[in-house]
Amino acid sequence: MKFLSFILVVPVLLGLISCKNDLQLNAPYKEIPSVYAVLNPFEPIQVIRVNKVFLGEGDANVMAKVADSINYQPGELLINLRRFVDGTQVSASPQNTSDTVITFRDSMVTATPGAFNTNQRVYVSSKKLFTDGVYKLTIRNVISGAVFTSTASALDRVYADLQPLVAPFFEYPQNTPPELYIDYSSTTSKYPYEVKHRAEKRFGQIYQLILRMHLYDTVGGQRTEQAVDYLVGTKTLRDVQVLSGINYVSHTFTGGGIFSVVGNAVSKMNQNIYGRKMYMVEYFIYSSSQEYQDYMEYVKPSLSITQNKPLYSNFQNAAALGLFTFRTTLNVKKNLASVYISSFSNNPSTCNYRFVTSDGKTIRGCK
Repeated sequence: MKFLSFILVVPVLLGLISCKNDLQLNAPYKEIPSVYAVLNPFEPIQVIRVNKVFLGEGDANVMAKVADSINYQPGELLINLRRFVDGTQVSASPQNTSDTVITFRDSMVTATPGAFNTNQRVYVSSKKLFTDGVYKLTIRNVISGAVFTSTASALDRVYADLQPLVAPFFEYPQNTPPELYIDYSSTTSKYPYEVKHRAEKRFGQIYQLILRMHLYDTVGGQRTEQAVDYLVGTKTLRDVQVLSGINYVSHTFTGGGIFSVVGNAVSKMNQNIYGRKMYMVEYFIYSSSQEYQDYMEYVKPSLSITQNKPLYSNFQNAAALGLFTFRTTLNVKKNLASVYISSFSNNPSTCNYRFVTSDGKTIRGCK
C-alpha cells in the first residue's frame, strides 16, 4: 500500500529512555499517545499514525511485539481535521466545499518486520486538502474521553517554473533540441551544477533536493529497473535569493558527486549481467515546516552516553508526543543526454560496473 512509504514512528518505550522532561514515570497513569501526522495536499491518501505510549513491568521488547500494547482498538479513537482562515472555520476540502470536517477511518496494515508488531493500525482519509489556511487536528478517545489537539499551516508546493524543472518532461517528444537534455557529465567544470526553485513561506521553510538516477540492468534480454538517490542538500528561507523579483533558493552539486554516489550504490548490485544503462534523472523537492525539521532532529539516534534527550511534542499542552504538520513534494523527470549516458561507462567511479553507452551495446570500461 502506498502509504507504507511514510516514516513509521514507533511508540516511545519509556522504560528504556532516560530523558529530562516533565513526564514523571511514577506519577498516576495519564494517557499520552505517540502521534505522527505529516500531511501532504498532493498525495491521494492522508495517513496518521497513533500509538500507545506504554510502561510495563515486563520486558519492553516482548511488549512491543504485542499488537494490543501499541495499537488502539478499532473505533476507540475519533480523528478529524477542521480548517480555519483568519480564525473562522471554513471548508476543509476542495473536493466538497460543504465539508467543514474531515474524518479519518482506521485501517490495519502490515509493516516491515522489526522490533514492533507488524500489525499496525493507521488512520486514513482520501479527502483532498487545501494548500492554505490553518488545519486543526483533533484526536478523541471515545472511551476515556481524552482529547489531543494540534494546529498546522497548510503548505503549497514549489512551482516547476525554473530550469531545469520546466518542460519538456520525460519522455521528451521526438526532435526535442539536444540542449534540453540533462548533461552532468563534466567532473572538471569550474562551477557546480545548479537547480533553482521558488522559496516562500507558503511553500515551507525547509527545502530538500534529491536527484534520483534511474538505470536498468539487462539479463537474458530482460530489464530490471534500479534507482540511486543522491541527496544534494537542504536549504532554508535564510538562503533565499532574488531573481527578477522572484524569491528562490539554489542547490548546487558536482558531476563527480553523482558519479561517486552511483558507483558506490551499484557496487553492491548484481554484476552478473549483460550490461546496465542510465536513462533518466528525477528531481524531488521536498518542502516542509520548521516543526518537521525539528522533529527529525529530535528522533535522530543520540550518540551521547547520557541519552538525555527531550521528548518532542507540538500538541497543545504537550498532551501527546509527536508531530502534526505539513510536507509537500514536487517531482520532475527528465531525459539524459547521450553523452551523459555514455559517460557512466568509463568514468573512474562507475567504469567497473558494466555500464553501456547510449547505443545500449558498448561497454568502454576502465582504462
